[in-house]
Amino acid sequence: MENVTSIQSNQVYRVGPALSALGAGYFRGFTASQEVTLRVVVDDPQELALLQAEAALFARFRHPQIATLRDQGGDQQHWFMVFDGPAANPLSDCLYQTQLSLVIALDVILQITDILQELHQATIAWGRFCPQAFWVSKTGRLKLINLREADQPINAHAMTVAEATYLAPELSANQSPTVQSDLYACGVLAYELLTGSVPFTGSNPAEIVMRHTSEALPDLRSTHPELPTDVIELIIRCLDKSPDARPTSAAELHNVLAPIVERLRTEERAQMITCPRCDQYIRPAARCPLCHVPLQAQMAPQQPRRTIKWQYPAMGVGLFIIFCMLTALFSQGNASSSSITQERAAPEAESTVVSPQSVGTDDESLFATPVPTGTSVPLTHGHIQGEAGNVANPHIDIIAASVIKDGNDIVVTVEVAGQIQAQPNETTYAVFFDTDDTYGDISVPWREAGADYTVLYRSGDEVATFMEWDGIDWVSTTTVTVTVDDGIVRLKIPLDWLYLYDIFSYGIVTMHPQANLTDTVPPQGESMELVGDLAHNNGE
Repeated sequence: MENVTSIQSNQVYRVGPALSALGAGYFRGFTASQEVTLRVVVDDPQELALLQAEAALFARFRHPQIATLRDQGGDQQHWFMVFDGPAANPLSDCLYQTQLSLVIALDVILQITDILQELHQATIAWGRFCPQAFWVSKTGRLKLINLREADQPINAHAMTVAEATYLAPELSANQSPTVQSDLYACGVLAYELLTGSVPFTGSNPAEIVMRHTSEALPDLRSTHPELPTDVIELIIRCLDKSPDARPTSAAELHNVLAPIVERLRTEERAQMITCPRCDQYIRPAARCPLCHVPLQAQMAPQQPRRTIKWQYPAMGVGLFIIFCMLTALFSQGNASSSSITQERAAPEAESTVVSPQSVGTDDESLFATPVPTGTSVPLTHGHIQGEAGNVANPHIDIIAASVIKDGNDIVVTVEVAGQIQAQPNETTYAVFFDTDDTYGDISVPWREAGADYTVLYRSGDEVATFMEWDGIDWVSTTTVTVTVDDGIVRLKIPLDWLYLYDIFSYGIVTMHPQANLTDTVPPQGESMELVGDLAHNNGE
C-alpha cells in the first residue's frame, strides 16, 4: 500500500515508514506540502469498525493536547485517519529512556488531567489508559493520539499487558469505565514516573489484574522517603481500591496537584541561573540553550524572579527575547532546506549587518536604540495601516499589513517602507495568530493575546517556517510559500493548518536584533484586529 485517498477531501496521502512505537497501524504520511501521521486498518472488518468509531470520537475535539483529526477515508477493505505530523515519540519511550525530574514527572500528570477533563466533559471515560497512547514533543508537551475502544465495556480477559498494568480493580469485573477508573490509571502512571516501576507487575494480564484487585499498594513512605509527603498521599488516594475514596474528578486532581508542582518548581528554580544575554531562566550549562551565549561556570544560582509578561521599560528588550527563541527554532525548522541555503552565494557587502565601529561609520541611525512603535489604524477585512517613518531602518518599517482569506488559504501581506532584501540577513518578519484559547504564548508583544501559531520569515530565505505553540515552546511543523516583490512579502498558509478555527486575531513584528530595531502592527499593548470574513467548514 503506497497511497491512500480520502473520500472526503480527495487528498492523496503517501504512506511512509511504520511508526511501530505508537502501535500497530501507525505510519508516517506525506502530501505535497507537509508531513502527517496516518493510522490505517486493512482487510479486517472488526478493526475497521473500531477505527471508524475512534475517528468519530476524535472528530468531537478541538483541543491542543488531543490529536486533531485532519482527514479520514477508505472503503470496505481499508480505513484510515489523518492526524498532525510529524509524530513525536510516545510517552512510553520516555518512561524507559529518560530520567525525569520530580517537577517534570508531575507536570506530565498535570497535562494528563487536562486531557482527562476534556474527555470527561464530553462524557467519555477512557478505560484503556496507557502511556503508549500519548506522544510527547521535545519540549515535554503531551498529545493524546489513541482513543481505541474508549468508553466501551472492559473485557479484562482480552487485554494486553500494558492495558492491564493501568486497569482499575473494579474494571476486572467487565464493568464500563468511569471517571474514577481513569484517575486510578493516572495514579499508576504517577507512581511509575516517580519510582521507575509500576506498583503491580505480572507475567500475564490476568496475574496483573488479580494483583490490582487483591494486593495492597507498596508502602511508598518506606521505599521512596525522598518523595514529598503530599505527593505520596495524593498517589495513595488515587490508587485506593475503592472508587469513592479517589478524587471525584480530573479537575479536583488537577487543583490539588497544581500548587504542589508550583511549590516544587519554585524550589527547583532556586538552583537555576539567569542568562546574561536573553535574561531567561536556564539550568547551569556551558551555553544558554535559547540564545547560545557562552556562560561562565562560576555563575552563582540566583533567587527565583517574578514572572514578567511584557512589563519591561523598553519593548526592545522583550522583542529581543522573542527573537532569541524564534531564531533558534527557525534554524531547526529550516534544517530540511539547509541544502538550499548552503548553495547560495555569500551575502553582498551592503546586506551584511555589522556594528558601527567595525565599518567606521558615523551613521548611527541604522544602529539606534530601541524605537517605540508608532500608531496603526485597523481597517476592514483584516487590513492594517501602519505609520511610515517611525523606525530608523526602512527595511523593517511596516506601512501596511493584511491577513485575509483567499479560497482555502490565508494570505498574509506585509509592506515595508524600504525593500525586502534578496540576500540572507538578520531582518526577520514574524506573523502571530491567536485563536482565543488558553494555550497560547503570552510573551508576544500584544498584552491581551496568547499566540498559538507563528510564521517566521527571514530576508533572503526561500521559505518561511510555520510554528505551533505547544504550551512550552515554539515547535516548527512545516514551511510556508513566500513571494517577495520589492518592499512587499506575501505568505500563503493553508486554512486547515490553523485547525479550522472560524475566527482569530493576528499581529506582525519586524525586527533586526543587531541594529536593535523593531516595529509592530498593531502597536504593542493594543488588542489585535480580528480577521474578517473567515467563516468556513470542512467541506469548503
